[in-house]
Amino acid sequence: GSATSSAEAQKRAAAYRLEERSSEAPEGGRIEEIFYRVGEYVTPGQPVVSILPPRGLKVRFFVPEAELPEISIGKTVRVKADGLASPVDASVSFISHDAEFTPPVIYSRDTRGKLVFLIEADLPQEAGFHPGLPVEVDW
Repeated sequence: GSATSSAEAQKRAAAYRLEERSSEAPEGGRIEEIFYRVGEYVTPGQPVVSILPPRGLKVRFFVPEAELPEISIGKTVRVKADGLASPVDASVSFISHDAEFTPPVIYSRDTRGKLVFLIEADLPQEAGFHPGLPVEVDW
């Protein structure tokens, strides 16, 4: 009777409260950063983790100004990294419109002081690269 319907209502209310406190990521992927830990209070709508989807990995490299005409959107470039058995093909997805000076992380006497352009290429999901891994790119 009444006790049963009351218990059912409490069960539905508890299930609703639990559902409101949990959510699912829009897609699976690799957790890159954790913003909150178990036991910490989170404001509604605040992200809890940063997820890198499998198809979200890209390689970023710089091309000297003189070689920029060789690069175009969709062009295939070869990407090599230590520990990988063979090079991987990546597809150019972005070419910067702005020139910049050789970044300080590229230590080369030949290229110091020359203008370069940032290029991004999408890596295949099964490439096996780790974010931040130094690479060599051939175009």
